[in-house]
Amino acid sequence: MLDNSFIFSLIVSGFSTLAIYFLTNRHEYKNESNYDSKELLKIFSIIFVLCFGTLYLKNRDISESNISQSPMRSGESLLSHSSRPPF
Repeated sequence: MLDNSFIFSLIVSGFSTLAIYFLTNRHEYKNESNYDSKELLKIFSIIFVLCFGTLYLKNRDISESNISQSPMRSGESLLSHSSRPPF
């Protein structure tokens, strides 16, 4: 589940936004945060986009480097006796 970039980014940005919400300075007798809901949504979206973009680019670079290290050869040498047609 955590190897999926989208789900991991949702979890990280959700926890970060909740931490920011609960750790901000609150008024003494009111149950209000210094941030309103629009600002918290902006914070959530910025953290999500940064986290998802970083993980996506990191995973793409890893997968491209694995492909470039083992080039595929074309031709008859890739066919084994079991994969050739019988005629």
